Amino acid sequence: MTLSDDQKRFTISVVSHGHGAMLAALLDDIIRLRPKGADDVVVTLNIPEAHGFDRSRWGAALRWIDNPVPKGFAANHNAALRGARHPYLAVVNPDVRLNDDAFAALASRLTGQPGIAAPMVTDSQDHKQDSARLLPTPGALAGRAMRRLAGAGPAPPVATPDWIAGMFYIIDRPVWEALNGFDEGYFLYCEDVDLCLRARLAGFQLRYETDIRVLHDAQRDSHRSMRHLSWHLTSLARLWRSAAYRDYRVMAE
Repeated sequence: MTLSDDQKRFTISVVSHGHGAMLAALLDDIIRLRPKGADDVVVTLNIPEAHGFDRSRWGAALRWIDNPVPKGFAANHNAALRGARHPYLAVVNPDVRLNDDAFAALASRLTGQPGIAAPMVTDSQDHKQDSARLLPTPGALAGRAMRRLAGAGPAPPVATPDWIAGMFYIIDRPVWEALNGFDEGYFLYCEDVDLCLRARLAGFQLRYETDIRVLHDAQRDSHRSMRHLSWHLTSLARLWRSAAYRDYRVMAE
């Protein structure tokens, strides 16, 4: 089914935490591709930074939020998308690069099947990243850690994932509103897991579209930074105690 121009309008949320040049490159990609309907882009600067991007190039289509105090991933995107009126919402990491217009392509996959759609993610060498994953049980995470210790690369993405990493999502606005956006109890990490599980439990689609691709060079900060590792472990503990995790495990059995 082909979407009309009014149906494929997007509000895009990008949160930068000192990403500077990466943010400018992403915005340049969007300007270059001129995605149809992408006429409302909200950029949140979580900390003061020099991004090197000329805000006047966008005019009213680009809105900026300069946080006086840093917020978490969930709180920033919720604030940026609060009150959005376009039919589709996009959550995009600043370190994503675009070769094609992935926005309308993903939205078309949700037509008549409300939910969340995400593309295949590759790195700069065109290697598939493990953005589509199974439920992060303690056993599954132990297996991932063992693979890293053995020198193996990330596991390949799964064909039918339980959740998809939140670096690039297209979401129907009614779905986002029904789920009340991200759970702000997660400061960083696992808010994307929680959102996907709650969407599936509510009967919405979770679509991983392997023929639509975006580029992302993962930072894997929790593998190098004790602060990020602490956030990751805290978020996992919250996830494992949550009703969404418990109920999803029951549904999946």
